[in-house]
Amino acid sequence: MRARHLRFDSQLLTLVHEISHFSDVFSSRDHWYSTHNAKDRAEAKDTRTTENADNIAGYVVCSE
Repeated sequence: MRARHLRFDSQLLTLVHEISHFSDVFSSRDHWYSTHNAKDRAEAKDTRTTENADNIAGYVVCSE
């Protein structure tokens, strides 16, 4: 896996995604994968975005 990439998942993004699953962190779920899909679901106002691991990881690592 690439250490860093502007468009695709990176080691840091994957690490934050996995850590967000821990019950003492966010207890996140995998409703969908990829930050691209996560952004689309957030724009569609899907209520599951606040518990989706890639939405959380994208917010922490890739906030725009």
